[in-house]
Amino acid sequence: MKLQRFFILIFVLTLGFNSYAQRNKELEKEIIERKVDTTFTVEETTENFLLFHNNMKLMKMDEELENKYANIVLNTAARMRRLDDKDKNYTNDERRVLFGGMLANLNNELKEILSEEQFALHQKNFNVILERFYEKAHWNRRQD
Repeated sequence: MKLQRFFILIFVLTLGFNSYAQRNKELEKEIIERKVDTTFTVEETTENFLLFHNNMKLMKMDEELENKYANIVLNTAARMRRLDDKDKNYTNDERRVLFGGMLANLNNELKEILSEEQFALHQKNFNVILERFYEKAHWNRRQD
């Protein structure tokens, strides 16, 4: 009798775990289907990150400022990348406007924490990545 209950318990738990795992896979698939982050390849993304990181070191920030700077830039970049998610249903023009607004906010935030020299270096360095993005997105930078 105890053995039978044990097998029933194992069966019910296995069923529950399988159901949970299946639901997790469905949610994962749903998220992947909504996401369309194809602007840069993995290699290009890595190259951009390394460029950003190396240029950040040239700005001669203390550790606290460097962490704050990286946090602001990387969080903004993550939000920018999400503008082309399918579930957003933004038109190309809407994405451009939102992107431009995020870029302006980024620059305003950074002006508050960086020296003029550091901010000038940020703009010079970040513009290299932005130019790559504009080219990939087939956007004319002069319109922003």
